[in-house]
Amino acid sequence: MENNINILEKNFEEHGCDWISELPDSLLLHILSFLHMEDVLRTSFLSRRWRYVWTSITTMDFNFGPSHERILRPIEYSTTFIDKSTSLHIGVRYFRVHFDSLELDHYPPQVSSWIHFAVDHNVEELDLAFAGEGNTFVEVEDYDERKLTPFMFNCRSLRTLSLTYVALDPPTSTSFSSLKTLYLARIILSANKIKNLTSNCPLLEDIIVKDCSSAQNLDIFVENRQLHCLTVMDSDLYHFYDDHDYDDLYIAFGNGFDDMGYMTTKIEIYAPNLLSLKLIGNKPRREYRIKNLQSLVEASIDYEEELYNGCHECYEHNINSLKGLLEDLRHVKDLKLCSWCIQLLSLRELQCVDALSMNSTRLDLMIGLSKWELPGIAHLLKSCCSLETLIQHLDKKPLLEIHNYRSQQRLNWEDKYDFDERVYWKSQKLCFYKLFEHLKTVIIYDLSSYPTPVNGYEPTPTDVKVKSVIDEPENEINFVKFLLSNSTVMEKMDISILEEVCSQPEFLLNLTERLLAFPRASPKAEIHVSY
Repeated sequence: MENNINILEKNFEEHGCDWISELPDSLLLHILSFLHMEDVLRTSFLSRRWRYVWTSITTMDFNFGPSHERILRPIEYSTTFIDKSTSLHIGVRYFRVHFDSLELDHYPPQVSSWIHFAVDHNVEELDLAFAGEGNTFVEVEDYDERKLTPFMFNCRSLRTLSLTYVALDPPTSTSFSSLKTLYLARIILSANKIKNLTSNCPLLEDIIVKDCSSAQNLDIFVENRQLHCLTVMDSDLYHFYDDHDYDDLYIAFGNGFDDMGYMTTKIEIYAPNLLSLKLIGNKPRREYRIKNLQSLVEASIDYEEELYNGCHECYEHNINSLKGLLEDLRHVKDLKLCSWCIQLLSLRELQCVDALSMNSTRLDLMIGLSKWELPGIAHLLKSCCSLETLIQHLDKKPLLEIHNYRSQQRLNWEDKYDFDERVYWKSQKLCFYKLFEHLKTVIIYDLSSYPTPVNGYEPTPTDVKVKSVIDEPENEINFVKFLLSNSTVMEKMDISILEEVCSQPEFLLNLTERLLAFPRASPKAEIHVSY
């Protein structure tokens, strides 16, 4: 390598040869694809060879966002630069314009001409974002100004469309005959807008809806036959108002919030051909209803909402909302739930209500197996009588203030909830006889048997060294023992040990020996421990 470099340097000194310029256009264009558009345009001044090379790049990325050092330049400079670049360019596949952190006093009027440029050049990926810092949604007075040109809705070459903070008003019929991925963020989507937008998208596979219509009910109506995955993300809008009083939320969104800060709106989903549904975020909605998802195979619920301590209305709101959602998803075979869901199900179990009726054969839980989660796990397992595969991911999220909830309810749950978690699963044995008739596979990730976090405390690797002298409930180990000793048809249990535990050989050896020595109800059960 060093000899080759010396040869290149010698040739350059002797002949003044520019080896980079000698490369074919395909390689030069590949190099330019890694540069910001301003730097790309500057290459036209290097030499005659470079003058028009940039006009054939397939990626035009105008990103004036938080990671870009040119963010402080005036908006007029940025829009003029984009105009100049598009006027000289002759071919593009990916066209991206982001003003996602500038203080936009007005919507760039050139947007329509940029869209025309993209459509005329048969663009395959179009990504437009015009959110100013601190903005949440398009204000009513800015709606007409930010409305996208109707010309865009007949782009037959488009494969990926991403829109953020724009006014969307699609015609009743569109023509996105090649569209496969649709991303919509911080857009007001009134009735039928998604239906109209996807009305003629025969190849559409993925839809992502993020923080859309948070102050209004959102109807997601999609009948596309090829639709594979729908992702709905709802963030906690409080982070847009960190420096203000929560009253600003009411000013901005009217009656979209109740007096506890919860959304009073709901989402209804109608997608008869959908295969996978993902609900992600802080779950600020009042209700999620699934109308027609008979083809749905897998669903994931991953919320990170922190409930207000001691707020009875908040708990009841979340319990009822989750119950309704799970009932709508009862036919789903592959179900993934987060710790937030499990802790709410604990409250249902403590209320002594009947288990749900779920048809899931594969259950993926992101749990910490804390005491406050055990009743919820029991409630869910009793609800899934056909379960064949159980997966556990270690996920120790902040716990609900169940003690405060009890005091708010003024119910005597002390005898019910004041159980010894060391023997909890022994006391539950008779409740799971149907489950043990089908459960064949158990997969556990990051087993540690660490102490459960208390008041924000997280165990460190040092805690492992003193593990043997600390009187701990070992909920994770007890759960493994419970499953092995009762699952009569189990075939395998795969356990991966948390990396921090692996750094302590003595504890790791002891843990492994205990796992392998547990009695097994199934003669076919095999235990595989990985580090």
